[in-house]
Amino acid sequence: METSSAGIQPLAPEHAAVDELTSSGNELLDIFQRYDRNRTGSIERSEFARLLEALGQNVTDEELEIAVDTVDTERTGKISWKAFKAWWTSR
Repeated sequence: METSSAGIQPLAPEHAAVDELTSSGNELLDIFQRYDRNRTGSIERSEFARLLEALGQNVTDEELEIAVDTVDTERTGKISWKAFKAWWTSR
Protein backbone atom coordinates (compact mmCIF):
# COMPACT_ATOMS: atom_id res chain seq x y z
CA MET A 1 0.00 0.00 0.00
CA GLU A 2 1.47 3.32 -1.07
CA THR A 3 1.36 6.34 1.16
CA SER A 4 2.14 9.97 0.57
CA SER A 5 5.38 9.52 2.47
CA ALA A 6 6.66 6.72 0.22
CA GLY A 7 10.36 6.96 -0.39
CA ILE A 8 11.07 8.92 2.79
CA GLN A 9 13.30 6.98 5.15
CA PRO A 10 12.32 7.10 8.82
CA LEU A 11 14.96 8.34 11.26
CA ALA A 12 14.82 5.06 13.18
CA PRO A 13 13.04 1.75 12.71
CA GLU A 14 9.49 1.89 13.97
CA HIS A 15 10.22 -0.52 16.80
CA ALA A 16 13.80 0.45 17.60
CA ALA A 17 14.98 -0.46 21.06
CA VAL A 18 15.13 2.54 23.36
CA ASP A 19 16.94 2.31 26.65
CA GLU A 20 15.26 4.17 29.48
CA LEU A 21 17.74 7.06 29.37
CA THR A 22 17.38 7.82 25.65
CA SER A 23 14.86 10.36 24.42
CA SER A 24 11.84 8.35 23.47
CA GLY A 25 9.22 10.95 22.73
CA ASN A 26 7.89 10.29 26.24
CA GLU A 27 7.21 13.71 27.77
CA LEU A 28 7.93 12.59 31.33
CA LEU A 29 11.22 10.98 30.34
CA ASP A 30 12.15 14.14 28.46
CA ILE A 31 11.52 16.18 31.62
CA PHE A 32 13.68 13.82 33.65
CA GLN A 33 16.49 14.00 31.11
CA ARG A 34 16.28 17.79 30.93
CA TYR A 35 17.10 18.02 34.64
CA ASP A 36 19.61 15.15 34.68
CA ARG A 37 22.12 17.57 33.19
CA ASN A 38 25.22 15.49 33.85
CA ARG A 39 23.53 12.39 32.34
CA THR A 40 24.14 10.12 35.32
CA GLY A 41 20.72 8.51 35.13
CA SER A 42 19.61 10.24 38.30
CA ILE A 43 18.66 13.74 39.38
CA GLU A 44 20.89 15.20 42.03
CA ARG A 45 19.76 17.60 44.74
CA SER A 46 20.78 20.76 42.82
CA GLU A 47 19.12 19.48 39.65
CA PHE A 48 15.93 18.72 41.58
CA ALA A 49 15.98 22.25 43.00
CA ARG A 50 15.99 23.63 39.44
CA LEU A 51 13.08 21.35 38.51
CA LEU A 52 11.07 22.53 41.52
CA GLU A 53 11.82 26.15 40.62
CA ALA A 54 10.54 25.50 37.09
CA LEU A 55 7.34 24.19 38.69
CA GLY A 56 7.00 27.45 40.62
CA GLN A 57 8.23 26.04 43.94
CA ASN A 58 10.91 28.20 45.54
CA VAL A 59 12.02 25.97 48.38
CA THR A 60 14.43 26.54 51.21
CA ASP A 61 17.40 24.22 51.70
CA GLU A 62 15.48 22.45 54.45
CA GLU A 63 12.40 21.99 52.24
CA LEU A 64 14.61 20.73 49.41
CA GLU A 65 16.16 18.18 51.78
CA ILE A 66 12.69 16.95 52.75
CA ALA A 67 11.52 16.87 49.12
CA VAL A 68 14.53 14.85 47.95
CA ASP A 69 14.17 12.46 50.88
CA THR A 70 10.50 12.00 50.00
CA VAL A 71 11.11 11.29 46.31
CA ASP A 72 14.33 9.30 46.77
CA THR A 73 12.66 6.07 47.84
CA GLU A 74 15.86 4.13 47.17
CA ARG A 75 17.75 6.26 49.74
CA THR A 76 20.72 6.97 47.46
CA GLY A 77 20.77 10.76 47.86
CA LYS A 78 19.76 11.06 44.21
CA ILE A 79 16.48 10.59 42.39
CA SER A 80 16.46 7.69 39.92
CA TRP A 81 14.22 7.58 36.86
CA LYS A 82 12.08 4.94 38.58
CA ALA A 83 11.64 7.05 41.73
CA PHE A 84 11.01 10.21 39.68
CA LYS A 85 8.36 8.49 37.56
CA ALA A 86 6.59 7.11 40.65
CA TRP A 87 6.63 10.55 42.31
CA TRP A 88 5.47 12.43 39.24
CA THR A 89 2.60 10.07 38.44
CA SER A 90 1.39 10.11 42.04
CA ARG A 91 1.07 13.91 42.09
